[in-house]
This record gives sequence, structure tokens and C-alpha cells, in this order.
Amino acid sequence: MSVEQHILLLMNQLRQVSSAVHLNERYLHHLFSYQIQKDYPVSLDGNSMLHPEWATYIKGRRNGGRYRKHGNVYLKSDNSGSSGFIDFAIGNSEKPDYAIEFKMSNVFNREGLIYDYMKLLDRRNPFHKAISVAVYYGHSSHSRLCETETLNGCLCEAIGRLGERSCEREHQFYFLEIISGQIARLFECSNSLEFVEIN
Repeated sequence: MSVEQHILLLMNQLRQVSSAVHLNERYLHHLFSYQIQKDYPVSLDGNSMLHPEWATYIKGRRNGGRYRKHGNVYLKSDNSGSSGFIDFAIGNSEKPDYAIEFKMSNVFNREGLIYDYMKLLDRRNPFHKAISVAVYYGHSSHSRLCETETLNGCLCEAIGRLGERSCEREHQFYFLEIISGQIARLFECSNSLEFVEIN
């Protein structure tokens, strides 16, 4: 099964989640890790194809993106700052095929989304395709924050902060709003740098 098929399997599972269940991002990490290892197993011999908490920058080894937090916002940094950590990278550890970020919370984490999009669209980070799955859940009614305008604003902000470091690499970004007693709302941004709602 391809990485994209594993992500779609996870998305189908997420669309069935009750908003009343208490979950967090770690549930997604563990479920995805369990499922993806059927095709991309973890090993301790240096040949693993699945890399959790993949560092964008390692001094003397990997010259990817570095970032710093200024107040409550993340900014790109050229000569200082810290590595960003990608939830999962898949493929060769130095130049992965995929970088995957997850978010899951009952709070709309605007800055967290922006930072994820920055890491995924930063040309300094040497991976081929970027995937983001963000889930907002636990509420009884639709949030005004969960609209294409807000999501596109987060994406534009990330690109603006990266400036000349941004790239239009292949990407698949999902945002899922799970509302009590209603059909989950799904937004997708696929290689267009613009979110649309999927019915």
C-alpha cells in the first residue's frame, strides 16, 4: 500500500470519530505508525524507511531549515535557530520521499498550523512530497475558524514568513472538522496552495 493510501485509510477512520471521545495528536501518531509499518517497517540497523521526529537540521550532517520562536510566532532562521522536527519522514533518512505532519486538538491551533506548513514548504528541507493532516474536534457546532478563508490565511502566512525559502513542492494538506452529530467537514489543499472544502 502506498503512503497516500495509508493517509486516505487514516482519513476514513478519522471521519468516523465521535467528537465526544477525548483524543490528542499522539493517538494519530501511534495509529499511523502502526499502520504504515506494514509497508515501511522501522529497524535499528540504519536501514529504516520510517523516521519519527525527523530533524530538518543536524549540524555537520543535514543543512535543512532552522527556525526560531519570536514571542508566539515561528520564523525561519538562516544562521541560527533550531531544527524543526517533522512528525514522520519516509524514505532515505537524508533525502526522504515524504514528510508528514499531524495536528489533533479541540483548540484551533493557528500558529501550529502555520509552523507545520512552513516546515513542509521550506525549500531547504530535502524531501519530495509534503503531507499534513490536521483535525479539529470536540465541539457541538461548526467553528467560524474552520473555513477556507482561515486555512488559506494560515498557508499564506507560512509562505510569507519563508519568503524566498518557500517552494511549491508536491503536497497534500488536509483539515478535518469533526462536529458532534454531524458529518465531518473536510478541507483539502492539493498542489494548489489553496484549500477547498470537499463534500
